[in-house]
Amino acid sequence: MAHPPADQTRPDGTRGIVLRSVQFDTGSTFATGQGETSRNVWDTDLMNAELDLVVELNANSVNLYGSDLGRLSAAAESAVERGLHVRLDPRLPDRSQEQVVDFVAELAGLAESLRKQGAPIDFTVGATHTIFTPGIFPGEPYLERLANIYFDGDQRFGVREPKTADQWLTENVTGMLTESAPKLNAYLDRLVRVTRGIYHGRLSYTAAPWEQVDWTPFDAVSVVHYLFPAHMTVEQHLSELGRYTRHGKPVFVSGFGTASYQGAEEKGFFNWDIVDRSTPNLTILDGHERDEGAQAEYYGKMLEIFDRAGVYGVAPADLVHPTHPHHETDVRHDLDMASMCIVRSVRTDFADPNSQYRRTPKKSFHAVAAYYARVRDRAAVPA
Repeated sequence: MAHPPADQTRPDGTRGIVLRSVQFDTGSTFATGQGETSRNVWDTDLMNAELDLVVELNANSVNLYGSDLGRLSAAAESAVERGLHVRLDPRLPDRSQEQVVDFVAELAGLAESLRKQGAPIDFTVGATHTIFTPGIFPGEPYLERLANIYFDGDQRFGVREPKTADQWLTENVTGMLTESAPKLNAYLDRLVRVTRGIYHGRLSYTAAPWEQVDWTPFDAVSVVHYLFPAHMTVEQHLSELGRYTRHGKPVFVSGFGTASYQGAEEKGFFNWDIVDRSTPNLTILDGHERDEGAQAEYYGKMLEIFDRAGVYGVAPADLVHPTHPHHETDVRHDLDMASMCIVRSVRTDFADPNSQYRRTPKKSFHAVAAYYARVRDRAAVPA
């Protein structure tokens, strides 16, 4: 069993990326409109083929998230067999707080079992509970809570024009988030206490950048880095990441990326909003051109920024998005353009979300793999 290095430095002595990972959705109960979970098609052969792609990415880690304990268990065991470090991350949109606690406890038991067998395992108590878990922030269901934050209560899930940095959150929303922070941290404290009684490895929580988290109970800090509303300079990214590295704990960027069309980076969080969702037959809005090269360039730039910032682990979001299939001849149905994934999904029957699909690495996959190879080949020096 291959274990990742304890730490890694560049030749100039500064600290760099240690865990080279990717987000891997095993099936989450998101509202995709294409079935009960984000992964309708799932079997052992498919799972193993995709985990082989993780290895091909020159990764030494994988971020497994989802809503199904059986799938998470099978994927974790298969990843460990491949010598990969694993981060387990439960995702249970709109489940009650009690249900989330119970699921986290079950998953923590799996993590502890693997840890006792010598597997390199990290565990999180979930992600962005302000949005996904009821009772912390106003709104029902989770898409409405998301709208209440990003669109200040107008409940539109999408905009057609990118917002600028000074329009990120309104004063009203910032105040509501501050008001909800004690509820969030009380719930996180409860999850930590339950988990600590079961799992004895490194523990974290995956936060959105606007969540006001007390990181004291956690061994590591984890944050998503794709929720910004507009293009940011390198210096702005470094400043934002400095909010997390200053805690003196390992920092994981558990999700970052942009979509596969020209101008996606400038739209920030809203890069997905080029799909007409007004009918069941989803189509790409006019005026957008596929550009895998721009997406690949973005990934390379961001990995360099994370490396420079001293981030411990990074994970593009995601490996595959089967709910956003690529269409090889019709740009209006090329839903992959609106996805941050680094591997194209091509369905046997494009119109059927239950259809089998084949996978093809995108230019962004190769860009990430090349950067990961350079990180892997650097001289490792114990901290």
